[in-house]
Amino acid sequence: MKIFVPFIFILLCTSINAQIPDAVYSPRIKSAQLYPLGNQWGLPVIRLNSSEQLELHFDDLDGGVRNYSYTFQLCNADWTPAMLSQFDFIKGYSQIRLNTYRISSIAYTKYTHYQASLPDRNCVPSRSGNYILKVFRDGDTAKLIISKRMLVVDEKAVTVAQIQQPFNGQIFRTHQKIQLKVNLNEQLNVVNHLQQIKVVILQNNRWDNAITDLRPSFFSRNQVEFN
Repeated sequence: MKIFVPFIFILLCTSINAQIPDAVYSPRIKSAQLYPLGNQWGLPVIRLNSSEQLELHFDDLDGGVRNYSYTFQLCNADWTPAMLSQFDFIKGYSQIRLNTYRISSIAYTKYTHYQASLPDRNCVPSRSGNYILKVFRDGDTAKLIISKRMLVVDEKAVTVAQIQQPFNGQIFRTHQKIQLKVNLNEQLNVVNHLQQIKVVILQNNRWDNAITDLRPSFFSRNQVEFN
């Protein structure tokens, strides 16, 4: 059965044309993965100011040892880059070098496996929001090899979701119905529900078919409902 997992982002958006997708920019880089520490099936989410970490893994088929580093890019709700300096959303250094690697020994295809636990204590996202993890070569961010979405969460609202079987007989075996309630904290000061609250529904951690631009079926001062 296909499971849909809802996540709520309460962000103010800035309009920028270019959008950054998940991507691998070199044909020699394989098996790029980003997930919670010890959980290969989890969505790359950490809580703000927590000790939680993510694992980054990838293989370089060129073998040998290369100079790879990573950094973070804060994004708006639509994954366009936020118009802020890195000093405004990264605490510490702006980039960290990958120093943990393993060179293959018995495989027919030579490769080097790189990994990292992040964020490093010397390079930590200082704001909640949508982030792009960028991996690049030789200390040059223009030599990008991997970009991966990740989320830094600061929980300001209580979300309750129910997954149900649709009433429509033609799709009740292949689809799911989601009823979602967001109970808002008054400190959030939500003035415009349509502009300030963005709902994204993911199917098994996939962004390529994410459901977005959902409009609430009901809203009041302290609650927003989606059906």
